[in-house]
This record gives sequence, structure tokens and C-alpha cells, in this order.
Amino acid sequence: MERKYKADDLTFKELGDVSKPKIQRGFRWTQRKQNELINTIREGLPFGTFLLEEKKKGKSKYSILDGQQRYTTMKNYKEDLTPFISNDDINVDRLINIVHDNNDLRKAIKGKESKFNKVNYKKIIKKHKTDKKSMIREMEQELLKQIDNEELSEVEKLHSLEDCIEVWLDEVLKPIDIDNVRVPVIILTDKIDDKADVFIKLNQGGVKLTKYELLAAMWNSSNSELCCDDKEILEQVVNKYKNTANKEIEYDEVDENKIYDYESGKNINAYEYLYGLSKIIDKNIETTLGKKKTDESAYGFIIVSEIFNIASKDMIGVDKKLSKFKDLRKLKEKIVDSTVAVYKRLKNEFKAPDGSVYLDHTENQIVSFIVAYFKTKYKIDNNRIVDKKTAGDKRNNENLMDYMIQHYIYDNITDEWVGSGDKKLHEMVKDENLNNCRYFQSINKDNFSFQLEKWFENKNSDDSKSVKPDTKMLLSFVLNKTSKGLNKDIEDKLQWEHIGIKSKLLENTPKIKVGISSPSNLTLIPTFDNIHKQKLTYYEFEKDSKNKSLFKLKKDCLPKLLYPCHDDIKWVEGTKSISKEEFESFKEKRTSLILGYVLDYLFNEK
Repeated sequence: MERKYKADDLTFKELGDVSKPKIQRGFRWTQRKQNELINTIREGLPFGTFLLEEKKKGKSKYSILDGQQRYTTMKNYKEDLTPFISNDDINVDRLINIVHDNNDLRKAIKGKESKFNKVNYKKIIKKHKTDKKSMIREMEQELLKQIDNEELSEVEKLHSLEDCIEVWLDEVLKPIDIDNVRVPVIILTDKIDDKADVFIKLNQGGVKLTKYELLAAMWNSSNSELCCDDKEILEQVVNKYKNTANKEIEYDEVDENKIYDYESGKNINAYEYLYGLSKIIDKNIETTLGKKKTDESAYGFIIVSEIFNIASKDMIGVDKKLSKFKDLRKLKEKIVDSTVAVYKRLKNEFKAPDGSVYLDHTENQIVSFIVAYFKTKYKIDNNRIVDKKTAGDKRNNENLMDYMIQHYIYDNITDEWVGSGDKKLHEMVKDENLNNCRYFQSINKDNFSFQLEKWFENKNSDDSKSVKPDTKMLLSFVLNKTSKGLNKDIEDKLQWEHIGIKSKLLENTPKIKVGISSPSNLTLIPTFDNIHKQKLTYYEFEKDSKNKSLFKLKKDCLPKLLYPCHDDIKWVEGTKSISKEEFESFKEKRTSLILGYVLDYLFNEK
């Protein structure tokens, strides 16, 4: 069988600026992983082979199919080795020892060795990146300022000091002549049609490909293009490649002018469309929904998959659905409208008096609301979006919006979506199950109350010192209601305040460690007030008439922020020891108060 490749051994300089096919993912290596590669090269050990394809045209001679992470790391090191230097590498004692080896310099710095520690060597290295001469010159000038010794300023001694700094700097930088590092390469001599298959097989080890990187590889290699004339989508695709070109290896086969040809369209694939949609979703809401694990948002991918009634784990078929779709612009618009409608509903209920919004949800949880909203308003018919007009669909949409906050809080306090995969999402919103979606019905109040009590019980016995996102979410919901009309009196950002002062509880004898950051021991108060009153309650701070003018918050506004009355908080005042029983009694009373507010607002305020 004739070989379709040749092996070679090129220097990094001979490789030049390579490009990469569109199937390739972005740069994923952490700084630690990059450091490991550079140390391997420094030690003269093998670091793997690059798989290249010779290009017939373009600025670069080669396109890299395997070795992108290693190539980019070597390029990063060549351009700026600062990130590859740790604080441990900058051993000032070693510099002093090198200087001491010179008798004249040792006498000149005698008794002033501690001054060497005053110079910020890492900052100087970072400033000059690869210009070693400039590093040496500035380090020398900074040392002269610190030591301030006329004898040291003599020309002969200056040269000696420069030599010492250079010896030390070489030890710190441990520079590698990257351009002359020899790289084993395999160069394909015959065109490979299925690059995606090669890429996926080559990347089964190392940093695992995400689901979306696999889709990018498969869809970028397919011939199915989308008829997309949406300027907003196309802008996001162009920006993706422009941004990559600025930071990483440029992509092959990317003609920005062709992508940007709005009139002809039909220039992007399914991955690019969904990437652009995901970026637009993020852009159209004030806070990104959910938590990103990669640089690329996945909302467009998951939402479109579920809209087409395809479980996101089987997302591969989405490209075929999109290629047949008649109006991709309208699809984008309706998805964005649905996303914004859901987010506005949540935002309005979890907005604190200072305008901050405290949400806490998983990716699948928020997508379930968005897809349910979309499917009660629209349907896909003959590869087009059609408005739903039946009374049942309208009622389902109204119920979804009415009961959304109940379900949002309930699912959060019961960890309904934590660790759940795509199956739960698909079962909830797939077309055949939609009319029975639980979001269209109110939760049983007694069941809700039982689960909320359990949640409070866990929080009140938790020994965590930090305020958790679910705690902030629930309290912001309550404060959103109790503080109505207060926003005009809030001139400052609010800060989470431990009512039973955290430092006092931790310094108490015996220490009180449980429930310190429970929702029962928290509220929001102006940052200015929190800073000035420090370990005091509002009431203690107010006793000094000089302090009254410092308050940003008027005293009669305290109840609206659920700050306790004076009698309920006296147990934490003064210097006396705090009893655990007093703190537990306080939490119990506050739990009952907050729980009552939540149930009242969710089940009686309609």
C-alpha cells in the first residue's frame, strides 16, 4: 500500500506560521499544561509529532491537523515567556550570592542586601517580555536606586553588576531558543477527505473534546451549508474567526468576505449558525444565563435541538433539520424573544433593591423554561415557524409565566436539576409530553412548605462561612417584595450582611460555626454602612450621635430590608459571650419569618 505521508524533522522556525482547518477547536491548554511542555523541551525529551497537511495556497505553508496545543504553546513562549515564570523561579537570595562572588561588589552592597528584595523583578520581566538587555538595564537602575551607593555607581562596577544580573536572569528565564527546536513532523502527501474523522481519532487522549467541539468537527467537514442571510448571525461568525486569528492559529478555508455576503447567504454550516445564535442569546440578556464551562455558550445548540424535538445528546441530526429550514432569521428572533421573556420574568422577581439580580440555576433548568415558553407560542410546520393560536396553548403559556417562580425556587431548593443529564430536559419539553409539563401547574403548597423547611434546616446547620448562590437567590426574592418603594432611598450598592456578626460568632468562646451564613442570619445593607459600623449592629452604631450622619439608610427603612428590631438582636451586642442557644433561637424565629414571606408571595399573591 502506498504511503500517504512523509516523515521529517523541521525547526520551529521552518514550520513558520501554520494555519488550521475549521474542524479544529480553540486553544484549550492551561498555563500548567503549557509549562509542562516547555520543561519537557528544556530537558531535551520527546514531545510528540505534529501532523501537517501541505497547503497549495495561502500565507502559511502548512495546515496543522494534530499538535495545535503544542504549537500554540511554543508560539506563546517565543512571544512572551513571562507567564512561564513562577514566583519560585525568582530567587533573590541567589542573585545576592552571585553579586557576593565579586569582591568589589560585595564591599559596595555590604549591609544593604535586604534592598535587593525591594525590586519587582517579575514586573520588569513582564514589561520587556523577550528583550533581555532592557530587563538587565532596568533591574540595574532599580538596584542602584535602592542601594544608593556612589561607590557602586563606578563604571567598572556597573559592568560587573550587569554581568551578575545577566547570569542570574539566565537562571531565572532558563531561555530556550524555540526557533531552533527541532520538531518531528508527519506531512500528508495526499488529500484526506474526512479530516473530521482523523481529528476525532487523534484527540481521543489528552484534553477530552467537548460535545460541541465534536459537533464542530463533524459539521465543519460536511458539505451541508445553511441558507442564512442574517446579518447578526454572520457578524458573530466573522468575529469568531477574527478573534481567533488575533490570539491563536488562523483557520484555513475562511473567507470573511464570502461569509459576509448577506445577499447570497448559504455560506455557513450548522455549527457556525448555532455558535452565532448562542452569542446573540448572551448579548440579548443582561446577565448570561447559567454557568459557562468553556469560552463558548451552549444555549443556542441545546435550545434549537429541543425545539426540533431532538434530545441534545442526539444533537448530530440538528444540522439536517437546519439545512431544510426556510427562515433561520425568524428562528433566531423567536428563540431570542423566548429567552428574554423568561429572563425578564426571573429578573423582575429576584432583583434586589439596588438593582442587583441574584439567580442560581443549571443550564438544563433555564433551557427547560425557554423551550417550554417557545413551544407554547410557536410550532415548526413544514420547516417554518408558525404562531400557535389555540386557547389551550395560550393557557399553557400564561400558566407557565404564572408558576415559573414557584418551580424555579422549588427545583433549586430540592436540587432537582443538579447532576441531571439531557434526558430529564428532553422528557419534560418534547412535543408529545408538552401538555403534561409540570410547569403549567401550581406546586402543592404543603409539599413546597415541607421542602423549604428541609432546605432551611440544612442551611441552619451548614458550617460554610461563605454566602451561597441559592441563599442569595431566595433572600433577593423576599427582599424584592418587602422593599417595594425603597429603591429611591438606596444611593449605594448593597452588601450581604451577617446580622449575627460573623467575626463575633467566630471569635466567641466557644466558637459558633454552624449556620453563620444561613439565610436566617443574612440581609442586604448599604456597603457604606457596612464598612463604617464594622462589628456593631445598626442600633449600637446609632448610639453615638456623630454616627447618625454616616448612615446611608434611614432607620425607618431597616424593616423593609428585614433587618431585625433592636430587641431581637441585643444578644449579639456588646462584648459579652454569645450563647449558642440565643443564636439558634434567633435563627428559628427568622426562619419562620422568611418562610412565611416566601409562601405568602408565591401562593397568595396572584
